[in-house]
Amino acid sequence: IAQCLVGSEMCKETVSKGGKSIIVINSTAAGGSVSKISLFLAPGSIVTTPRNETQFIVTEYGIADLRGKTNQERAKALIGIAHPDFRGELRDEFMRYFGFDPLVKPVDAPYEILLINIADEQRSISSDTLV
Repeated sequence: IAQCLVGSEMCKETVSKGGKSIIVINSTAAGGSVSKISLFLAPGSIVTTPRNETQFIVTEYGIADLRGKTNQERAKALIGIAHPDFRGELRDEFMRYFGFDPLVKPVDAPYEILLINIADEQRSISSDTLV
């Protein structure tokens, strides 16, 4: 999608019907001393491609498909294509912001147990009312 600014309104011109947004970057800059993958932008950063128009980000470590993903899913995907030397920092940043480790699957058991208990309770209420 090509974009232009007309007054205060954004106009869009579709370049290819059904096309994909693909951004290809090196994972690092400054001779490998700086990660080009960042989970968050600093206040006042200029954004040239809005989040909803970004589908694929490609580095030498892989491809992240970001279309339709939550912020947490997007962050996990970006960590996966970052340079290995910076993944630890990005993981720590993720944990500070979201409150859990992106590499550990959240425990679903309490939620599942709750659902089972609710279902059992509904069954006992239904059978009690029938008597």
